[in-house]
Amino acid sequence: MKPYLAFSPGSISTIFSPYFDNDILKTGSLGLSFTIDQGVFCDIQVSEDEGTFFNNRHMHISAVDYVAHALAPSPVSIYFRTSLPIGSGFGVSAACALSCAFALNRFFDLGQSEEELLKIAHAADALSRTGLSDVITQYTGGVILRYKKNHPFVVKSLPGFHNQSLCAYLVDTIETKKVLQNESLLSRIQQVGDSIVATIDQHGFDSIDSLIRASYIFSQESTLLKEAGLKEILEKINSKNVEASMIMLGKAFFSTQVFPDFHCIPIKMSDERTRYL
Repeated sequence: MKPYLAFSPGSISTIFSPYFDNDILKTGSLGLSFTIDQGVFCDIQVSEDEGTFFNNRHMHISAVDYVAHALAPSPVSIYFRTSLPIGSGFGVSAACALSCAFALNRFFDLGQSEEELLKIAHAADALSRTGLSDVITQYTGGVILRYKKNHPFVVKSLPGFHNQSLCAYLVDTIETKKVLQNESLLSRIQQVGDSIVATIDQHGFDSIDSLIRASYIFSQESTLLKEAGLKEILEKINSKNVEASMIMLGKAFFSTQVFPDFHCIPIKMSDERTRYL
């Protein structure tokens, strides 16, 4: 098998506050996210029968369709390989869109800059409502604070967390689009998220525990914890002075601790970023 053309890391969003604009490149979210040591590999093959294949299974991914329509000059089949589940808060749809943009650019020798490819993938993810600014975290790599409204590509990197080991616990899947279409919930998320992001921008974090704690407070006060059906699980864990929080947006949570009642997906926080292979 010939090597894959591009790679994009998965990412976890811990706090977010979505905002919208008539200009899709000014639509995004404030928030805190980080890349992880696992991600999505993308390959392109010429084909009269266009299709997207996710771990060898034919799958429709709307953000990928957008990217392919924007960049591919002729019909292709797009192949993704990953160990991460889709629809669980690992930014897989965004990673597919961004790695696809890079792979198409390399395959067809389009000469697009990485910044232009990022914009196309961001538009695809935002228009598909599969994520808001995930691709920006995956393009940059590391722990990323998005702090400037209507300027989604302006970020701050927070150092000191590379190779931090975590456990991710997948309980079920959530359709991101449904959450982003709930106007009353979005209003609450924005109110709480804006306040917490402003505090982080001023003070940062002194430990992984303080990062997880801020995320847990956000998930509680925004009511996302309740919406995701994780309220009882995480209240029980945090009542024992153990830090754990919801992965946005998935029915999943993360912690530095191992909990025997749940299956741990071992991950590491990483400075990995989207790249050509």
